Amino acid sequence: GGFTNTILRTWTVLDPDGNLVAQCEQSVHVEIQDVDDVVFPRDTLIDYNQSTSCDVFSEENLHPDNIGYPSGITCSNFNWFYNDIDFPLCGASRKILRKWTVIDWCTYQVNNGYTGFFTFDQIIKLNDGVDPMFSDPCVDITLEAEFPECTAQFTFDIWAEDNCTPAGDLTYTYV
Repeated sequence: GGFTNTILRTWTVLDPDGNLVAQCEQSVHVEIQDVDDVVFPRDTLIDYNQSTSCDVFSEENLHPDNIGYPSGITCSNFNWFYNDIDFPLCGASRKILRKWTVIDWCTYQVNNGYTGFFTFDQIIKLNDGVDPMFSDPCVDITLEAEFPECTAQFTFDIWAEDNCTPAGDLTYTYV
């Protein structure tokens, strides 16, 4: 930002008889802020391996109250908002593109280009590096085929658990 106005004050001190004892000058600078003064939140990596709870992946934990808001501006004519675009990855891992927009209503006009209007992309990566585990060990089984078709019916009961993925979202395959 820059200074929009400077006020020069002259202070004086008089003794009881009205004689000048001291005098000094003070400059008061009135500063205007602009979008260059905005400090945006930095990119964030949230790694489950560094946490004790899957709550690190919760919407509450991902809110700017916890991840950070733009800072460096105190002028009430600045407004900001954000929009999240969520990209699912494997398991509970995902990337969020948080697109911040800041508008300086003192200088922004719709038809004058992007003066007073600024955007910034913040990347929030959620990494669940802990693989799912089978609840029960895989055990070999032997089936007796029925004669004369040489067929057998059976049901596989195999279950897995994952720290941050609901059981219903796990997928099982075999080859």
